Amino acid sequence: MKLSINKKLFLQSWGLAERSTSSSSSMSILSSVLVKASPEKVTLQATDIKTSIICTASGINVLEPGEAVFPVKIVSELFKKAPGEEFSLFVSDGRVVLKAGKSKYNFSTYPVREFPTLPTSEDAKMFCKISVDKLAEVIEEGTLAASSGEEFPLYLSSANFQISNGILN
Repeated sequence: MKLSINKKLFLQSWGLAERSTSSSSSMSILSSVLVKASPEKVTLQATDIKTSIICTASGINVLEPGEAVFPVKIVSELFKKAPGEEFSLFVSDGRVVLKAGKSKYNFSTYPVREFPTLPTSEDAKMFCKISVDKLAEVIEEGTLAASSGEEFPLYLSSANFQISNGILN
């Protein structure tokens, strides 16, 4: 895999994926992000087993497609501190070379086969249709009383959506 990356645009997508990783898991693969590069797009996948995310990364030119699992602890700091506005990544046989300006960094990846398979929505059935603005309004108004602390049961920090006869409660 070979990528040319616009640092500012990519870090926005990377930040989303990074927040879905686990920093306290005994499984190191859960502290990583799976990067899948095809000629059409680059996707980032991350999970802590409870929460998963798949997002399309911005600011990447795919020179050679491929996939790799990047360890978050090492890579996040390298991405953020890489000099300049652009950097390149070359991945081969579990090794990565990151080049930014005159700087060059090397690190290892995790095996792709160890990354958990994330659930997909391909088999999901639509149960309602709602505009983004209306959904945001419902969430904002409905979660006002939700608990944000961990000292309360999980259901007190959640939202319960009920749909009956086309009405969302």
